[in-house]
Order: sequence, then C-alpha cells, then structure tokens
Amino acid sequence: MDTQRQQKISLSLPPDTLARIEAERERLTAQLGARISFNAAATSLLHRALSQNDLSPAAG
Repeated sequence: MDTQRQQKISLSLPPDTLARIEAERERLTAQLGARISFNAAATSLLHRALSQNDLSPAAG
C-alpha cells in the first residue's frame, strides 16, 4: 500500500515550460504505447529534476 501523501496543487507555468511538459507527454506516450496524462508527464519531469538537483532558483 502506498503510504505517501499526495496533494493537489495549481500552478501558473510559462509557455516554454508547458511546451516542455507536452513534449515529455508525447515522448512517454510513444514510449509506453498508451496515452499519458499531462499530470503524469509533469510529475515525471518533476521527479527527474528533483533527483538530478536540476532546479533553477525561483524567480521573485
């Protein structure tokens, strides 16, 4: 049983970030042979970035 908590969030993303997520969604869809949701692609990219410590500082 998965004991990790999930939380639904809302984000405002710039167009280039949306395009990168959509490209990842299309890549995963082709790789897996099943349509992947935008949320699943965004989650995949976030996990990858966190594991690589590849996060840019937040603009502020």
